[in-house]
Amino acid sequence: MKRMLKMPIGIRSFSRLRSEGYVYVDKTNYLIDLIDGGRAYFVSRPDRFGKSLAISALDALFSDKRDLFDGLYGRSFFDRHDYAPSPVVHLQMSETAIFDGPDGVKKSIINIAHNNAERLGVRIVPRTPAEAISQLVDLASEKYGAPPAVLVDDFDRPLLESVNSPELVKLVREILLEFYAGIAASGDSTRFVFIAGVSRDIGLFPSMEGLKDISCDPRYAAMFGFTEDELSIFMDSHIQETSSALEVTKERLISRMRNYYAGYSFLDGRKRLFNPLSVLNFFQKREFRNYWFESAAPSFLMDYVKRRGVEAENFRGIEFDETVCEPEMENASPDCFLLFGGYLSVRERNGVRAVLDYPNKEVLSSFAKFIMYAKLDIPSSGSASVALERALSKGGVGELIEIYDKLLMVVPEEIYESQERKYGAGRNSGTERLAVSFFHSLLFTLLWAARVKTKSESLLESGVLEATKNNHNYIIALEVAGGDFEKAADALAERIRSDGKTGRYRRFNESDLAIIVVDEAARRVATHRTDRAVTP
Repeated sequence: MKRMLKMPIGIRSFSRLRSEGYVYVDKTNYLIDLIDGGRAYFVSRPDRFGKSLAISALDALFSDKRDLFDGLYGRSFFDRHDYAPSPVVHLQMSETAIFDGPDGVKKSIINIAHNNAERLGVRIVPRTPAEAISQLVDLASEKYGAPPAVLVDDFDRPLLESVNSPELVKLVREILLEFYAGIAASGDSTRFVFIAGVSRDIGLFPSMEGLKDISCDPRYAAMFGFTEDELSIFMDSHIQETSSALEVTKERLISRMRNYYAGYSFLDGRKRLFNPLSVLNFFQKREFRNYWFESAAPSFLMDYVKRRGVEAENFRGIEFDETVCEPEMENASPDCFLLFGGYLSVRERNGVRAVLDYPNKEVLSSFAKFIMYAKLDIPSSGSASVALERALSKGGVGELIEIYDKLLMVVPEEIYESQERKYGAGRNSGTERLAVSFFHSLLFTLLWAARVKTKSESLLESGVLEATKNNHNYIIALEVAGGDFEKAADALAERIRSDGKTGRYRRFNESDLAIIVVDEAARRVATHRTDRAVTP
């Protein structure tokens, strides 16, 4: 029996991946197309989506490592009559030392250049980062008799790590502008330039002539991430073994994977991609878990969420105009920031306007849990969501109320106070209440964190949502009152049943009903009802 190829989890080296028996989804056609079509490119994609591997493959193409391309589209590149290798300058900007301040950033960039110089066998004596790259390009070109390819990975990592410090990020931006200007100044001495990162901060390269931004170019929409066809072609044996191990059909397995790990679109919402890291981990462990988010939620994201007041429900079906998206990440709105980071995806597009949403169940549930932990300072949010998922999977709607009440109890007082300040003006004018803006939001976030499928005509207006977990259907209604709690609960239950008879809810006759009334002053569940929506 032919041995299955291994899952290349965490492997960014094209050489290691190809020589040690790992799966490789052939993307070399895109790389050849870039080389043939121009000299300088820029792309923005989320972390762990294959950017580093693509850069490593470009390195191998220019370095004449043709044996690594046997069986791949890119092998024919070496058979061209005009093929000639080039030296490669590979700048891994994640190696910058941001915690040592601006001077540390400068020193670490120069050190990155020195490491390249040592590998290429040249000696540079720079005083600044710009001098470092300029000397490196010139000396490499002179020694090898060919202009080098310059590959920049994680170009924006120093900015991402300092984005929550306005003073530091300004200084870091100035350093990077000077450094990248050095690459631009060496344009005539370079064969090819490829720049990749998370943000779409192309403003760092104002003087780089001919730089093509392929981030939203439909020709390269599937260059990063996996298509469903690619899973079938390159991982069919893994699909077969996993479906057998989980005792489901291949079609059912792909459907569940699509729900958990697909949904990424950076263009128009039509071509939806699978998260490569999550897919690889899933095939190795054969368990549906939130693999990508657990590895791609850096510490600066937690600070950003707190500083910008990000809330999970704000981004479901939000309209987005790319023409007003500030490219500088420190000034970008949260929707722009989260879209570039892979936490949001384009659901549909009309011209320059798009509708955004969470790409899949992994990101939605993880981000909701992240919001509860990072923004609301609820340390028990993880165990609460796990307990709720287990309960609702078995039809335990009563446990939802118990878990929700416990969360209300542990929300820190300063969080309630901040919410009061945030919505106080609106509430005083009669147009906004803390109850609407916070208590409903917490319930929604809890359900998402528990990976519960929800549908609501508008929870913030009606206080009612429909939820489904493992074929158990629920109608959950939340009311916030200042008194007469039993009366409020009875009235809400009557309204739900009345609306249900009109066909307002899709599975009304098959649903369990949960009525929750919160005491606005005490900030606890005052009373509740659980029953079948349709009683005998």
